[in-house]
Amino acid sequence: MARLHAFLPTIRRVAPLVCAALLAFAAAGCSKSGAKSSTGNGGASANGFERTFAQTRALTGGARIRKLKALAAKEGKLTLYSSLNGELLDKLTGAFSDKYGVDVSVYRASDEDLARRLLEESRAGFHGADVVETNGPAMFALNDAHVLVPFAPAATTALVPGATYPGWTTDRFNTMVVAWNTKRVPPGERPTSWEDLADPRWKGRIALEPGDFDWYKSLRDYWLSTGKTPAQADRLFAAIGRNSVVFKGHTLIVQLLGAGEFDLATSAFRHLVRNAAAAGAPVGWMPAVEPVFSRPAGVGLVRGAEHPAAAMLFAEWLLSDGQQLYGSLDLEPARADLARTLPGRRIVVDLRSLAVDQKRWSDMYDRVVALAGGIGK
Repeated sequence: MARLHAFLPTIRRVAPLVCAALLAFAAAGCSKSGAKSSTGNGGASANGFERTFAQTRALTGGARIRKLKALAAKEGKLTLYSSLNGELLDKLTGAFSDKYGVDVSVYRASDEDLARRLLEESRAGFHGADVVETNGPAMFALNDAHVLVPFAPAATTALVPGATYPGWTTDRFNTMVVAWNTKRVPPGERPTSWEDLADPRWKGRIALEPGDFDWYKSLRDYWLSTGKTPAQADRLFAAIGRNSVVFKGHTLIVQLLGAGEFDLATSAFRHLVRNAAAAGAPVGWMPAVEPVFSRPAGVGLVRGAEHPAAAMLFAEWLLSDGQQLYGSLDLEPARADLARTLPGRRIVVDLRSLAVDQKRWSDMYDRVVALAGGIGK
């Protein structure tokens, strides 16, 4: 099978040299769409936020929010790029618009495609997004490429420890679980450990998501911490790869799992599985294959934003009142008092260690994905 990354552009390749190549490749295509410059709309300047930062720097609490609300009302609009599930995203942006009267335009795509688009727009001088909300590995890459503007929201003091990163702040977690089609995998056949997925009986029955190299690293690290050698862990992953097919997109994977396209998914998002089951799809994940792995997702301000006050207001709201909405939607908020307790053992993906050598982990996971039997779209 051809190497998967030849077909699917991903943020896994955004190491410094690859990032430069991607930007150069993208420049011509983006410039054709007609670049917008930062015009001072709402106080935009060199990075889109300098004047708005100056107007709010001395303010705290309600006074800060009231000032941002007044400035955002003059801008009237917000453009958000996000990888959040479309239905949930509609509810989130609707709640923000209802509260502050700001019209929200949304571009939704996978985290890989969001990052690629933002990198392309940055290189072309096109300011399409005001704020981005997506998975942690993509946020790391965007910050490394100087797409994000440093920002310290007031709400960070209420978040779980370790929620802040250079350029962005954790707003939620996506917990990745082994999920199965309950009609095709009866209780007596369900896996009870990660090692079970290497059994030949799962040949052609497992779905892998090609961008989940952070899941791969987290599981491999766990195996090594519990006594496996690197060679043993690699053999297990190779067997899982040979048992698998590849489908891109966590929402699509859960939909196809419920439709019986395959029997099991290795890193399905827990909230998508629960929502699908609530809607009648034959999918489940309990009892959990332990440990489950939680990936931080975050929000960041995009350099050159046309609507900086609205972007700052949205980030502040998302990390405060928006956290309660996350909880009501069965997402996993980053606010400490709303943090969700899940059954079994959970490990939070160590994004900082992942970022040290992201390309290494991407390449290692690519070798697992390359063993899969086919590519689904």
